[in-house]
Amino acid sequence: MKNKILTITAMVVMIAMMICNVGMFLTVIRIADKDMDSKPVANQEESTEESTEEKVTISENDNTVISREEVLSYFDEDGEGTLGLLRDNFPEYIVYKEGNAYKFAKVNTSLAKNDWEPANLKKDKNGEMSYKKNGKVISKKGIDVSKYQGDIDWEKVKGDGVEYAIIRIAYRGYGSGEIVTDEKAIENIKNATKAGVKVGVYFFSQAINEKEAREEVQYLIELIKDCKIEYPIVFDMEEISGDTARIDKLTKEEKTDIAIAFCEEIKKEGYNPMIYANIKWFAGYYEMERIEKYDKWFAYYDDSLYFPYKIKMWQYTDSGKVDGIAGNVDLNIYVE
Repeated sequence: MKNKILTITAMVVMIAMMICNVGMFLTVIRIADKDMDSKPVANQEESTEESTEEKVTISENDNTVISREEVLSYFDEDGEGTLGLLRDNFPEYIVYKEGNAYKFAKVNTSLAKNDWEPANLKKDKNGEMSYKKNGKVISKKGIDVSKYQGDIDWEKVKGDGVEYAIIRIAYRGYGSGEIVTDEKAIENIKNATKAGVKVGVYFFSQAINEKEAREEVQYLIELIKDCKIEYPIVFDMEEISGDTARIDKLTKEEKTDIAIAFCEEIKKEGYNPMIYANIKWFAGYYEMERIEKYDKWFAYYDDSLYFPYKIKMWQYTDSGKVDGIAGNVDLNIYVE
């Protein structure tokens, strides 16, 4: 079996190397499997399942076709999946999945690197992650919430060890473009602060230009003017699963322009900006060299961290459990 794995590895590597000069982003394999490098982010209530394909195509511009069963036969039932195989063989790229396509984004080695040592990440019996340095936990335990968490008992949340919360302050409708305040935002901010949980906020943006990004900032600034904000104010732009959205036709450059406009406006108001995204957005939808100076909040649901660039916060699950909150909640760790 080991020889078979090495054989398929060599095959994938050789074929991918031949097509690597096509461009920074490559569609290497289309396959109907269940690998997920990152789940949709918490603002979306539902996601739609991609339709599956019966064949694996090596390169969009190549007619070579291998049956799905033939490829999967090279792996043990509990063995390494396609995504992990590609990542292991192409460390100079960020490999991620978009629909049924595997894409490669060249790692920019001039940017600040992720300095979180894998050996220092620890998961406890409750599924909670922490980061240690010299044997001491230096990460901060956090959550992010919106109206969908309902009524929250912040005293119990604090008692469960939560040190900070990133609270949705408002959002822009992905169809209407209307800005709406999260109905639980101010209540959550005030009660969290009273309980001793430090607060940051995020804005779910669907801005289609820089003017709208600045409008979003001014809207949220008015809402938090009497609140104690000690953690970042976060720009959160996402695609909408299963529906069309007003941001769908934005280019990578335009998305980056909008994120920068938001962050710079936050800085003018005296707050610390941050950008939230999953691997697909950071690797494929933003120009990373242009947003390097802003803190990053990375959404990646796994026990290990796969990302080459410097981050401040990691959202590692959307199914955490915290006293004082009914149902699931996103869990995060923050490292200075």
